[in-house]
Amino acid sequence: MPTLLVVEASPRGEYSISRNLTTMFVEQWKTAHLGGGVVERDLAKTNLPYVNLPWLGASLTPLEKHTPEMQEVLQVRTSSSPSCWLRITLQSARRSTTTTSPPI
Repeated sequence: MPTLLVVEASPRGEYSISRNLTTMFVEQWKTAHLGGGVVERDLAKTNLPYVNLPWLGASLTPLEKHTPEMQEVLQVRTSSSPSCWLRITLQSARRSTTTTSPPI
């Protein structure tokens, strides 16, 4: 089953040209990919923290050495859904990005 990831960034909401174009594209994509899934992320509604020293230290520390404080600093909570969270962990040894997000 194909999956489309939609990342919105404009804070202009319904007045945004890019959001309106995205809506039209998603509708056409759904028609062309019956049964396909759409995952939506809205950066304008997500309280993204600035990259600071605690975040950088936690992101470069191997997972098995994370303290509870490091785990907390790597969590991003969305304002629209406090129960929805996005955790980003950068592992310096593998130089890979792991993203964990609860199902929508």
